Amino acid sequence: MTNTKPCALILHGWGREAGRQQTALIAYLSSRGYGVCVPQFCNTDRFSIEEVRHAVIQSLHERVPGIIVGISLGGLILPPLATLFPQSKLIFLATGPRLAFQNWVLRKALPFFGTATGSSVFSLLRKVPFDLFLSVYMFFGTRLVSIERSPDDLLHDMAENVKVLKDITPQFQRDIVRFVTSVDNADSLRKLPNKTLIISGSHDPLMPLALGQELHRLIPDSKLCITQTRDHATVFLESVYPHVDAFLKD
Repeated sequence: MTNTKPCALILHGWGREAGRQQTALIAYLSSRGYGVCVPQFCNTDRFSIEEVRHAVIQSLHERVPGIIVGISLGGLILPPLATLFPQSKLIFLATGPRLAFQNWVLRKALPFFGTATGSSVFSLLRKVPFDLFLSVYMFFGTRLVSIERSPDDLLHDMAENVKVLKDITPQFQRDIVRFVTSVDNADSLRKLPNKTLIISGSHDPLMPLALGQELHRLIPDSKLCITQTRDHATVFLESVYPHVDAFLKD
């Protein structure tokens, strides 16, 4: 039987922070009558835009998405993929034209893991027992970024992130770090013909509001919606639903 539902394509982000928003998005889009497609591109040995494009085309089964959502990392991947679907509406969620952490420790530490030495350190970290890895990850994670989640939700999300980190290969880790620390989509964003909605958190520590405002300036046919949150994982709130409803109907 042919699926007659309009298709919504979600380009997921990194780890459970993006997964939490993805869960809310899937529920929202499904309730609006969309069939949701979420291709996975973090379960391969290498990372590249070509690999993501291949995963997207395979998962769509020749469908053309009515809407494409890029969450965090997925928003950095979205511009080069949007050229395949010039008629699709776009939503950039908790993302920007490039990565720009507010925290200086993160800004300094992340590029290191794109080097050969950093990759070797990462390989050693993957061998650390899960509970110890989780304790260290929790210690630094809760001090470097603002988080507005219950203790149980936080523990669950951090544990999911550690599982992702322990599952990916050192080569994939190096590829993705090099991508996020070098990508700047400003030129391609200026050329996007798609109708676009940008949703940014007022105090998002990982993708600051300034990046959402820059997306809005760069993309010709775009609207900006700001949600009141200090947590990168809780940008897609119910308060934004009416704005998304209006965008989908426009």
